[in-house]
Amino acid sequence: MFNFSLGRYLPGDSLVHRLDPRAKITLTVLYLAALAGGRTPAAYVLLALWPLALAALAGLPPAKTLRGLRGFTGFLLFMTAVAALTIPGRPLWQGGGLTVSREGLFTGLVWAARIIFFLAGSSLLTYTTTPIRLMEGLAAMLAPLRRLGLNPGDLALMLALAIRFLPLMTEEAERILQAQISRGARWDEGGPFQKVRVLAMLLTPLFRRAAERTEHLSVALISRCYGEGPRAGLYPLRLGRADFIFLAAALAAAVFALAGIV
Repeated sequence: MFNFSLGRYLPGDSLVHRLDPRAKITLTVLYLAALAGGRTPAAYVLLALWPLALAALAGLPPAKTLRGLRGFTGFLLFMTAVAALTIPGRPLWQGGGLTVSREGLFTGLVWAARIIFFLAGSSLLTYTTTPIRLMEGLAAMLAPLRRLGLNPGDLALMLALAIRFLPLMTEEAERILQAQISRGARWDEGGPFQKVRVLAMLLTPLFRRAAERTEHLSVALISRCYGEGPRAGLYPLRLGRADFIFLAAALAAAVFALAGIV
């Protein structure tokens, strides 16, 4: 029932796995910028091929890259239906007092495509980067914030932990749900109030487990003297030729998409 790909890491030794985390973070930012500004059909084709090409280079099957979208299918269909029924335009279908417009359906499909591309592109970053490397890359990129009195290491840790907690909580929710179903809970029966009551039965132990994980994490950080002095990464960050090649290709693709060249 619950499936969220963002935050998961899939071990590998591909070229994409070996890229500097700063380069992969920049690639993701460029992709999201192109996704936000791309408007032409050719731009959407490029935005669809971008994560698929990186997934192929990383040795990840396309089905695995898109697996995390299954949990959003209902939301995407609902969003598309709302847009098709509420945005005025040329009627495509009428019945029962409802009208589906061509413009509304097209807009809903574009919104759904943007969400799919966003999830697929963002997931590749965490699929191919360990949490430690991701934190080190974020800390290096946030280093200029020291001039403002902020600690980039703490900010990077918070961002990395927030991303990592997403799949952990979905896995925990899945375990709790299966345990409740084995004890007789029914999610597909009853009216709205019954479903709300069953949902509360899921959220209560889920929040408790989240609090326990947070406490354990704080104890682990304290026991490792986190915050007592400067930290150094186990492996130094260094941009190589492959990083610059990927960055140049991503920058060119983003400029083409934003400028409407493609």
